[in-house]
Amino acid sequence: AAVAAAAAAAAAASAAAAGAARDWFKARRRRSRHLLVLVHVAAHEQFGRRGRDLTVTMPITYPEAVLGTDLEVPALTGSSLTLRVPAGTRSGRTFRVRGRGIDTRQGGGDLLVTVEIIVPTNPSARERKLLEDLARLGTAGLDDRSEPDAGRPRPSC
Repeated sequence: AAVAAAAAAAAAASAAAAGAARDWFKARRRRSRHLLVLVHVAAHEQFGRRGRDLTVTMPITYPEAVLGTDLEVPALTGSSLTLRVPAGTRSGRTFRVRGRGIDTRQGGGDLLVTVEIIVPTNPSARERKLLEDLARLGTAGLDDRSEPDAGRPRPSC
């Protein structure tokens, strides 16, 4: 009889504990109506990100910067697009390609393409001669260090 009474007491305690757990889960479910998801975006080898905008830096040569060029720029989708770089473009200038950034519920971003003039580190003898000839022509509108804001950093956007 004592064993039966102990078993009945244990069963009652177990039922009470199960009921308490069930009540706790019901109360918890009523309070929690939101799900928080934390997403980490890994760095891309070619593109950077500034909010909804994608950023990419494209190298161009000195003649392309001086004369202008049509530049093939990669898109996030894997395709490419053509960006017209006007004559006289300075290194560090950023061009905005509207609608080619990240799409979100708030709207789409843009692709920001910054051009950077690449300088040859080891020019050939012919290249050196041509550059020296060009340097002698420096007063023909190519040397703009006399402009008031020449050499001063400019905003990229």
